[in-house]
Amino acid sequence: MKATAAHHRRHRFRKFGFRLDWETIAALHLLNLRQSAAPNFDAKILPAPRHADQARAALSGWMGHAKPFAFDLGYAPAGGVERMRVGTPPVLAMAALEASLDIFARVDIAEVRAASLALGDLLIAEVERRCPALKLVTPRSHQQRGSQVSFAFDGGYAAMQALIARGVIGDFQGDAAMGFWGWPLAEVDAPLRAAQAALAIRALFEAAATQPEHPLADFRVGIGIAMGRAVAGKIGTADHVKVTVFGPVVNLAARLESMTKFVNASILLDPTIAGALRARLPRELGRVRRVAIVRPYGLTSAVEVSELVGPAGDAVELTDQQLVDYETALAAFTAGRWPEARELLDRLPVADRVKDFLIGHIAHHRHRPPEKWDGVVALEVK
Repeated sequence: MKATAAHHRRHRFRKFGFRLDWETIAALHLLNLRQSAAPNFDAKILPAPRHADQARAALSGWMGHAKPFAFDLGYAPAGGVERMRVGTPPVLAMAALEASLDIFARVDIAEVRAASLALGDLLIAEVERRCPALKLVTPRSHQQRGSQVSFAFDGGYAAMQALIARGVIGDFQGDAAMGFWGWPLAEVDAPLRAAQAALAIRALFEAAATQPEHPLADFRVGIGIAMGRAVAGKIGTADHVKVTVFGPVVNLAARLESMTKFVNASILLDPTIAGALRARLPRELGRVRRVAIVRPYGLTSAVEVSELVGPAGDAVELTDQQLVDYETALAAFTAGRWPEARELLDRLPVADRVKDFLIGHIAHHRHRPPEKWDGVVALEVK
């Protein structure tokens, strides 16, 4: 009877993608109430310590990643037994969340906004009272502030490491920030909101550049905006949880942000968000121009990248005709007519640094398209 049970259990593990090796597995627990892997299936596995860093789970994903919040394209397993983490969303919890959203739909959003601003005011007052070394970078005005408050601190990384050493779970993201629209409540004007936020952020950095004493005076901002479906919500393990989003659209936005320093543009857009803004963005707020078709480093597919520029009335922005001239040059560049493209690009103002991206590519190939030119600029660095 024991042999039969052991064989049956071994068969189940093979069915669900596990390899059972009694010399490797120190402890094992299986609960299968319905003879299937759906939602009542629960398994626990503990590799022997000497094999923990080499064990490979048949199912690998976000929970077992070495850096779950880095959103790298490749998968790197966590160290030790943590690499074996795998799971599915808690169905009962999601059902409760759906019911709570039905209730939330009846809440007056003005009351929510008022409570949010009051909490923000309280947080600002207490941080400034208790931590005078931190500098508020979020606008104090209620008309300019959202529901988040940010402070700048020169020793951010060291402070985070000190907190982690004391048992505080910290999340250090360097000099990057991520915002998202359309969750938890759908927003038909999400593209417009994202564009307005990007333009406002860029304006703040440009204003800071004119003030030598400003903490952001020597900084340059790059913003990437992409639009699509993503996984959003409260994500993480019991000891490290956060509200965030992840998925291909997040990776693309990060690549666009990184691309800004090569393209010499402050705000780059993917085709979906660019199309939405061309249809909805009032011209007095901003305009969109195509920049190039590129293949980001590490990706196999190409993407048409566009730039979000300010309104034509701004002294530093290009005229509508100059934007048209650039896109005409881009068409010639893509088609392989590089002498024509170079002539058109040279007519644009020196201040338009985006044109230098195409001119540099033309010069790199000695003014002749490479063989089998497909109009795509392949980026060689991330």
